[in-house]
Amino acid sequence: MLDESLLEKQKSQLFFHRIIYILVAVVVFIGFVMTSVTTDFLQLWLVVGTALLAVIEGVFSKFLFWNKKWILLTLTYVQYSFFLVFMYLLYQKDIFTTLAISVLMLTFMFEYSYYSDIADDLKNKLSLIILIVPFFVTVIVSFCLHGVDVTGFLLLIDYAIFCLMNIMLVRVFYISEHILMKQIDILTFQVEDMKEDNDELVAVKNRIEKVNEELNLQRVKLAQMNREVNQSNAELAIQAELLKNINGSLSKDIPAFLNYIIDSVIRIRHAEFCGIYIDKNVFFNKRPFNSASCVSNETIKDASEMKILYEKASNREDDWRVYRNLEEEDFPTIVKTNTHSIMVMPLVLDKKKYGVIVVGSRNPMAFEEHVTFYDVIVPQFNLAIHNFQLYNQMKHIAQTDGLTGINNRTHFNRLFNEQMDVTLRNNEPLTVALFDIDKFKRINDTYGHLVGDEVIKCIASLAYEYVEVPEKGFICRYGGEEFVLVFPNTNTDTALETVRALHKKIEDTTVEAYGHVVSMTVSIGVTNYPVICDDVNQLLKRADWSMYYAKEHGRNQIKVDGPDVTEVK
Repeated sequence: MLDESLLEKQKSQLFFHRIIYILVAVVVFIGFVMTSVTTDFLQLWLVVGTALLAVIEGVFSKFLFWNKKWILLTLTYVQYSFFLVFMYLLYQKDIFTTLAISVLMLTFMFEYSYYSDIADDLKNKLSLIILIVPFFVTVIVSFCLHGVDVTGFLLLIDYAIFCLMNIMLVRVFYISEHILMKQIDILTFQVEDMKEDNDELVAVKNRIEKVNEELNLQRVKLAQMNREVNQSNAELAIQAELLKNINGSLSKDIPAFLNYIIDSVIRIRHAEFCGIYIDKNVFFNKRPFNSASCVSNETIKDASEMKILYEKASNREDDWRVYRNLEEEDFPTIVKTNTHSIMVMPLVLDKKKYGVIVVGSRNPMAFEEHVTFYDVIVPQFNLAIHNFQLYNQMKHIAQTDGLTGINNRTHFNRLFNEQMDVTLRNNEPLTVALFDIDKFKRINDTYGHLVGDEVIKCIASLAYEYVEVPEKGFICRYGGEEFVLVFPNTNTDTALETVRALHKKIEDTTVEAYGHVVSMTVSIGVTNYPVICDDVNQLLKRADWSMYYAKEHGRNQIKVDGPDVTEVK
């Protein structure tokens, strides 16, 4: 028979079981949604088995089967073994679900040790063997069947450490509790025998109070240790989740991935503020990335001081800096939150700083310790950025012109077709300009093709500066010395302001190369949908005709499409 304290403990645990069972089902469902594939049969059996265990618990509780200790131990061990087996079966397929299962496995391992008479040395050793040996046998079998997987190996080692820690904690607590309770019984008995001796009675009562205080202290320490174990489990889970996202990050939107990191840090570390700043051109981004989030002020989406913190940050990846007593002059955005201390972590790749992660806390001393979580997160974050760099570098090579670095014709055709669809769908204006370098053959014949290449690169750079840098549209090297400018959702007058400015800049610019100074001009044709050209598919053709009209009527001018523009024969 179980004593009343264990019965009460089991009743409270049943409610806790239900919560974790539901979380396991939710994790499996999230995995199904995120991977967009049919649910694996193992995951289906996991959900079915979990539901069956919940039903068995309910039946046993209703008919008071818990009064027999062997039934309680047997079912607890069955539950532990069930989730251990599924952790072994799934850890190579779905690491995120495996982490959820491991929480249940550790829970029932803890309960089995607690319900056993662990103060008895023989039973204690037997309990350790029954719990731990299957775990390591499972690991050895797994490695023999599948080979040593680094991620799985590290995760399994971590869980083995947590299992041993839980068993040691239960043993220390249970033994201490038994010893202290025995002392209370002895002292209480002495009190009854010494009622006539008031002085000794007072002393014994004081000793009882002291023992009770020690017992309460032991319980508080155990609760604190359990919280730390749970926090470690949560951090391990988010690390695995980050690994999973990093592995699939190439197909995702980069800002969305970076905001996911920010939200994860706030959620797991209970941070008040988190922000990420990444310099421009790290992964072919035209502008620096600056994003932030705050618990107490949801209107904050970025922070102006992030750039200054980036510039002040060390070039060493391990040189983290902590700031307290934040002043509005230095931290105009962060002081609008409940943040009282921040930690700035440099982001470094190939010994070159490219950004910072800033984490803020309400506790002024929050970053004195417990920063090991970031020791793992920052290298994983650097790995993701490195992957983004490689992927975007390959995309850039495939999509850009080798001489000028702007969009090549193949990529432009894809962009322009997509833009035409958007224009028609949203009924928006679309302006196209096409220009050609005047007398470019004479430049090549007079100064040589190397100088001609420099002229082409100079004009491409100016076009990029006037159109793509301010994000007014996109450009392309359309032919040898021909370029196209596209202005989405822009009317003719607005686009002409940029075209005229670019035309004047080219005319005023000279190219110095290989001992020569070369001036240059361009002829530009401009058309617009729907005001000038009512067929969006004819825009490039009409712009080309307008350009040739400008060349035939004196060059170095801008010609807007109109009735006088006809096909050049």
